[in-house]
Amino acid sequence: MTYYVSTSGTNDSYAGTTPATAWRTVDFVNDRMRAGQVQPGDKVLFKTGNSFDGGINAALLGSTLDAETTTFGAWGDGPAPVFSAYKTPSRWSSVGPSLWSVDLALGSGAWTGRQIADANVGFILVDGEPFGVRRPDPGALTSTWDFSVVGSVLTVYCEQRPDLAAVSVKCAVNEILFRGGSATTVRGMAFSGTGSHGYQQRGVTGNVLVTGCSFDLIGGSFLDGVSRYGNGIEVFIGGNRATFSNNSISRVYDTATTIQGTQTSTEDGWSDITFANNTITDCTQSFEHWSQGTSGTGALRVAFTANTCRNAGGGWGWTARPDKAGKASHVLLYSTQLPMDIAITDNVFDSSRQCYLYVADTADTPGGRPPAGFVADDNAITLASNQRIQYQNVLPVQYASSWTQQTGLERNSRFTVS
Repeated sequence: MTYYVSTSGTNDSYAGTTPATAWRTVDFVNDRMRAGQVQPGDKVLFKTGNSFDGGINAALLGSTLDAETTTFGAWGDGPAPVFSAYKTPSRWSSVGPSLWSVDLALGSGAWTGRQIADANVGFILVDGEPFGVRRPDPGALTSTWDFSVVGSVLTVYCEQRPDLAAVSVKCAVNEILFRGGSATTVRGMAFSGTGSHGYQQRGVTGNVLVTGCSFDLIGGSFLDGVSRYGNGIEVFIGGNRATFSNNSISRVYDTATTIQGTQTSTEDGWSDITFANNTITDCTQSFEHWSQGTSGTGALRVAFTANTCRNAGGGWGWTARPDKAGKASHVLLYSTQLPMDIAITDNVFDSSRQCYLYVADTADTPGGRPPAGFVADDNAITLASNQRIQYQNVLPVQYASSWTQQTGLERNSRFTVS
C-alpha cells in the first residue's frame, strides 16, 4: 500500500491512499505505524515543496531484519519535503536590560510550530543564521543571540525585542527527525532544524538504505544535562547491513556520521555499515567512532569511502561547544574498547579548523596511537601550513611522510598544504 502526506488541502481523517486524499501530519503517520495500519512493505510519500513539523519514527514498524522494505520518500515535482523541529516564539517578555524571555511549554500560547513539550533548545535560527551559544542562566548572557533555558523558559540576549530585531526567529528543540527501523529505505527527503539528531537507528536493526537526502542544522541540545549533542547520521550499537549514500550533511553540532555505543546482552557490535559518496560541509567532525565493552564483536566491515568532506569545525557547532580542544577534526576516535574493522578510504578531506585526525588518549589507544583494525589510506587531505595532521602528534602537514611512518596510516594518501 502507498500512503500520501501533504500539508495543503488535506486532513488526517482522509484515507491517505491517493494524492487527493492525503494525510496531513507526521504525527498521524507515526500513529498509523503504531496502530499497524502502515506495515512493512508499504510506501509513505510526502509532498515535494512541503514543510512538516516533527520527526518520523520508523522504529515503530519493528526490527525484523528480513521484513519487506518500507519506503519513505517524496511525491510530486519540486524541492524535497522538509522535516524540522522548530518552535517560533510570538510573545516575548522583557526580563531585564537586553534580556527577553518566552515560555516554550505546551499551552503557554507564546509560540507556534512543533507541538511538543520539549524546551531543550539546541540553537536559535535568526533570519536563516544559526546561533548556538547556550549559557546556564540569564545572568550569563552578554552577547547578541546568546541564550539560556531554565525549565521551559527560553531567555535571549538582544538589544531589541527579538521579533523586531529580525524577521524570523526560530528555536530548534530536541527531537530526532528520523528514527530508523529495520528493512527501511529513506530517499529524497530533507531534514533541517533540530537540537537532536538528523537520523538515528538503535538496537538490532538492519537492511537500511538512506540515499539522496539532506541533513542540515542539526544538534546542540543537552543529552544528559551535562553534554550537548547532535549528529547528522548515527548508527548505535546493534546496527548492521546499512548504507548511507549520496546524502548532503552540513552544519551539524557534533559529527556528520557516527557508529557508537556500549555493548549490551543483545547488542554487541556493528557489521556491514557503509557511508559512501556523501558530501559533508561545516560539521565539527565528518566521521566518529567509539565503543565500550569487553566481549562484543565490535565494528566489522565498516567503510567510509568516496565522501567529500570540507571545513571540519567550520560551522556554528564548533563555535558554540565548550570542549573545543582537538574536536574540529575530520575523523575522531574516542574510546575503542571493542574490536575494530573500519576502513577510511578514497575520500576528500578538504580543510579543518584544527586537524585531520583525533584519537583519544585512553588505555586502549595510549598517546593517541591508532587502534588495531583501523585503516585509513588513499585519501586526499588538505590542511593549512603548520597544521597538525593528528591532534595528539606534533608533526605538521609538511612532515606527512614522517607521520605516516610513525602511525602506519595514510601511506598512499595525497597531502596538500593550502
